[in-house]
Amino acid sequence: MRNPFCIAFFCLVFFASALVCSFSYAAKESQEAPTTSATKAEEKDSPDQDAMDEEARLKAEDTERKKETVRHAWASQLNMLKAFRESAEQLNLKADGMEMQLEKDFAHCEDEVRRLTVLAQTYKDWSNPMEAVNRSIKHFLWDLREIVAPLDEGAKDLRRRLERVRPIEENLSTLLGKRGHNAEIEAFIKDVVRTRKTLETVLTRYETALEPFTNMIQRLEETQASIAERLPELWKSYYLQPPLAWLSEKTWRNFSRRMHYAIDGLKLRLPVELPITIDQWRTAGLRFVLSLTLSLVLGFLMHRAWFRGSTDPTARHLFFVSLPWLLFGVCLLVSSISASGDVFRVFLALGNLCAILGITLLAWDLRRMGHDDVPAQASPLLRLMPLTFAAYILLYLPLIRPILLVTWLFCLIATLIWRRFWPPLAIAPLQLEDYVRSTDGVILWICLFLTLAGLHIISLIFYLLFSSFCLATQLSLGGIARINYLNEHLPSQGPQAVFASLLVALAAPLMLIAAFVSVLLWVGTLPGGMVLILEYFFKNVRIGSTQFNLLSILAIISLFFLTRAAVIMGTRFLKRLPGQGLNIDSSLIQPAQTAFTYGAWAIFGLFVLRSLGMELSNLAMVAGGLSVGIGFGMQAIVSNFISGLLLIFGRMLQVGDVVEVGGVTGRVRKISVRDTMVETYDNALIYIPNSEFISKQLVNWTRNNPTVRINIPIGVAYGTDTGLVMKTLIAVANANSSVLKYPPPSVAFNDFGDNALHFVLYCWITKYDIRVSTATALRLDIEKEFRNAGIEIAFPQMDIHVKEIQEKKAE
Repeated sequence: MRNPFCIAFFCLVFFASALVCSFSYAAKESQEAPTTSATKAEEKDSPDQDAMDEEARLKAEDTERKKETVRHAWASQLNMLKAFRESAEQLNLKADGMEMQLEKDFAHCEDEVRRLTVLAQTYKDWSNPMEAVNRSIKHFLWDLREIVAPLDEGAKDLRRRLERVRPIEENLSTLLGKRGHNAEIEAFIKDVVRTRKTLETVLTRYETALEPFTNMIQRLEETQASIAERLPELWKSYYLQPPLAWLSEKTWRNFSRRMHYAIDGLKLRLPVELPITIDQWRTAGLRFVLSLTLSLVLGFLMHRAWFRGSTDPTARHLFFVSLPWLLFGVCLLVSSISASGDVFRVFLALGNLCAILGITLLAWDLRRMGHDDVPAQASPLLRLMPLTFAAYILLYLPLIRPILLVTWLFCLIATLIWRRFWPPLAIAPLQLEDYVRSTDGVILWICLFLTLAGLHIISLIFYLLFSSFCLATQLSLGGIARINYLNEHLPSQGPQAVFASLLVALAAPLMLIAAFVSVLLWVGTLPGGMVLILEYFFKNVRIGSTQFNLLSILAIISLFFLTRAAVIMGTRFLKRLPGQGLNIDSSLIQPAQTAFTYGAWAIFGLFVLRSLGMELSNLAMVAGGLSVGIGFGMQAIVSNFISGLLLIFGRMLQVGDVVEVGGVTGRVRKISVRDTMVETYDNALIYIPNSEFISKQLVNWTRNNPTVRINIPIGVAYGTDTGLVMKTLIAVANANSSVLKYPPPSVAFNDFGDNALHFVLYCWITKYDIRVSTATALRLDIEKEFRNAGIEIAFPQMDIHVKEIQEKKAE
């Protein structure tokens, strides 16, 4: 047996050894743990380090890019400053030569300005010379601006460059006040300052050279503005001169001196009347040739389209005589316009005379078309042309007043004598020309009395206005007659009809404009005519807050015709929509037409108000006035209007419905906003106010369905087989072709009457219009079938019993 102490000692040693080993392992593990965690941390932090390196690289590249951008901007600024200095030096060198030339031109320009100023002061009360001076100033200003144009362009270029340099200097000054700077920035600042000073020096030199010419131009512009302001009153005073005492010796006393002034004025007007340079003649000739070529091409196309093979003498005269004169006059009018926008008066006057002659012939040709009973003869208004042309030429020439009066007096007397030999007119259907012929004598005597009274200018204008209005009226009547003829022969369906209707609609305002322009030709081409037209015709006339002129009135009239044409074409288009294969309810057409019509006219009304200068806010006062009017005297009108809108857009009624209102039965033919037109079965048209349909009981027989039910009451004698009666009635109804099979006819035993058994036959028919005829046919068939079947139709009867007579007979 082993010793227990040995065993215990051995166990103690074993446990001590195990404890030491465990402590040794723990210490070793604790020493290795930081090393392992550090290694893991290093492995974990390696991706973040790469990102940081990439971010640092990108920042470095961005910084380098910004530096490169700054270097480029810096270099571009330096190049710009260098270019500015070189440009300023070049302009400075050019200024040397230009200043020498300007010094030479200045003396001549100063003399011309002095001459024009003296002329403007000398002829300040004469309209014709003042207009010539105004034109001369305008041309001289044109030449003066061309002289200073190089210097002016150089000065503008220098100002633009200074506007770019000065902000750079200001920004640099602001930045340098906040931070320091190096030598490179100092050099750049000096470069900027040097460039600015160079530009300012050269600009000052240019402005100094331009200053006398600028002052000269300013003086001339002020003189021109003063003349332009005075010209309307001068021309008004010229045409409305006080009576001339032409029989007085004082009037003829300074005749030679006045003739000298007239000749000087004519010489002064020469640049206004005709081209004076080779370039002006070349421009006028080129315009005339181009216009004439275009007119020939247009005439050839018109001949091919409309007049080829035509044997009508009126049409041939229109193409070979009237149109050539008109187009030739238009070519002269076009050639009268200069490159600067002015007009040469001689070409303008000749073109106007040719155009007036062409319009006279054209108006007569248009009047004769469609009147084959009028024999071929010259235009009756041609008799007015000699005196008309004489009046036009006398007003055009700058003659002194006594010579002008005597010449016009001689022309009037000669015309009155010549008029006694005029043959009578044979133009019975054309009343205008006959009226003009009879009125012309009265006008001549009025002009003669005015001339004898010393009012020869008014006499000349009066006769010209008479001739122009007669011509414009003849042209308008002839044009309207041709428009009506074309309208009657235009296609009525298809796209061509729409296009043709649009052309006819445009023709009316075009004829109005043509007549208006033909009158303006007489006025506008006279000396001072355009000045007076612009001042008194196109100038706005203000009445309260409303302002208008002739152009606005002409535009309103033209738009009226266009709106009317648009309404007609739009309503026709909407009316044809259901027949074009579109799935559109025909009952919607009339509301759509009404909405389109009132919308178009509302737009026209707004345009009129705007053209007259009325603000839409001012309509509040109009609405207030209307409310008062509605409260007192317009209740019925407004009631009918509102009721009409309810009927049209509420669709309680439709065109074609059979209605019964106020004891009137008929078919609706038209629904307007004021009343509804109903056609009775007696063929009478009754206009019923729309308020009647709203305020009273309305029966619409065909609103839901065109089929209606008719009731035929009938009475048979007592003792009749009721079943046979009902069977016969059903058979008669089914045999009638107008009676619908569904719903089927029916018979009702209505009542036991005093003298008959009352039945009612109910049957449905196809439409309301055959109600009476179908009921008549059914009654005839019922009477026939009852007679064949032995059914007695009862009638009121009374048995009279007289007791006394019966008692006597019994006795």
